[in-house]
Amino acid sequence: LAAAAAIKAGATEFLTKDLLTPDRLEQIIRGAIRVADAERSAHDSNKRLAEANDRLQDQTEELEQQVEEAAALTAELEQANEHLQEVNSEAEAARSEVEALNRIGSMLASELDVERIVQTVTDAATKISGAQFGAFFYNVVDENGEKLALFALTGAPREAFEDFGHPRPTPIFAPT
Repeated sequence: LAAAAAIKAGATEFLTKDLLTPDRLEQIIRGAIRVADAERSAHDSNKRLAEANDRLQDQTEELEQQVEEAAALTAELEQANEHLQEVNSEAEAARSEVEALNRIGSMLASELDVERIVQTVTDAATKISGAQFGAFFYNVVDENGEKLALFALTGAPREAFEDFGHPRPTPIFAPT
C-alpha cells in the first residue's frame, strides 16, 4: 500500500531493505540524477522553445502588418498609375490639338489659296473633334434661291454626298 502511494506521488524507484546494497543504491542515485538532469534540460528546452515561439509570433504579426501595408501601397500605386495614364492621355490629346492648331496657324499665315486653307481647317477640326468626317458648306445664291454648297470634305468620299442633296439654309447654317 505504501509503495503504490509513493509511486502515485512521483516516486520512480522503490527500495526494500532486503534488496538494498551499496551498488544498487549508487545505481538508483545515478539514475535519479540522470532523470533530474534530463527533466531540467527538458524544462530549459521547453522554456527556450516557448521564448522562440513568442518571438516567431511577434515576427509573424509584424510580417502580416507589413503585407497589409504593402497591399495598401500597391493599391494606392495602381490608382496613381491609372490616374497618371489618364493625365498622360489627356496631355497627349492636348498636345495633338496644339500641334494641329499650330499647323493651321502656320498655314494660314503662309497660304493664299482659299481652297487649301478651308480644306486644312476642315481636316484639323474633324481630327480634333474626333468626328468620323467633316464638311464645310458655304452659301450660294442661284436662280432657285439660296442654298448651301459643299466646299470641303474630309473622312468620306465626295460621292457619298452627291445623292445627299443640299441642306436647306437654317439658323444652324447661317453665316457667321
